[in-house]
Amino acid sequence: MRNNPGHKTSVSGSLTQMANEQPLESSQPELFAQKLQSWGIREDDLDSKAVRKRLNKRRLSRDDQYWLFVTAEALARAERAKVAHNPKADDRYHELSKLAAFAARLMTEIDRLFPPPWIRDRARIAALVASLGAFVEGSFNATMMADVHLAKTNARAILQTMKNRRPNQSYNWELLADLTWLASGKRSRPDERTIRRYLDQTPSRSPTRAYWRRNWSLLQKALSLIPSQKPTPPNWTYDPVRDGLPRPIQLVPSRRQRKAIQSFTEVARNALSTPNPSQRKQQKAAQKRN
Repeated sequence: MRNNPGHKTSVSGSLTQMANEQPLESSQPELFAQKLQSWGIREDDLDSKAVRKRLNKRRLSRDDQYWLFVTAEALARAERAKVAHNPKADDRYHELSKLAAFAARLMTEIDRLFPPPWIRDRARIAALVASLGAFVEGSFNATMMADVHLAKTNARAILQTMKNRRPNQSYNWELLADLTWLASGKRSRPDERTIRRYLDQTPSRSPTRAYWRRNWSLLQKALSLIPSQKPTPPNWTYDPVRDGLPRPIQLVPSRRQRKAIQSFTEVARNALSTPNPSQRKQQKAAQKRN
């Protein structure tokens, strides 16, 4: 699979592959209890007990429960992104994307002027390229993960995949809405109409995604220069729930590089979520007026 953000099957194709996997064994610990723990909800919570009771009445297989919970989590992320989305912050996403693209071009220029192998007296070049690559990929992850358009598109794809697995099965939309509420940590509960609307929506157009699509070849070329990467194993399958965003290239980074990418991703996400000085002034002015 070519992981292009503009490719229509980049999400739904991998989800269809997941849907065809064998059901999980029923001998494993109860899935609902595991999910409650990951959502920060106590098992003795009255609301979770009520949802558990209705879930048990459905007599769903563990595999069907898994997809129901995955869908609820995707919907919760999308609803959370919609609430947190600030249209005025779109410029900051674009600025970070442009900076990352500049760093990617720098990597390709370093490769042109100082071609590999980067060993012995050129070992520092390898470290520099690896650091720049972690910044580029971390910025890509942050701008795409925090993007409300992508969150809504992913939720729509996962919801559609869940329905396609059992086309003749009727779904309890109220139960899915309650699970989405629990998955959000009981912060907000969408109504059934809101959830159904995800199926009717066309994929959202994202300015950030469009920018990365235009610079996709540059991104792939730059990240392929990172040292100590290995080809993707032939039996490896992408799981968006477990692995997060797919890498732009079909290579597996070293453990050290993965940690660097995670660090830069977190730094970039924090920077995007922190108001800049002008936004702080606007917030303070609004608080004074109130």
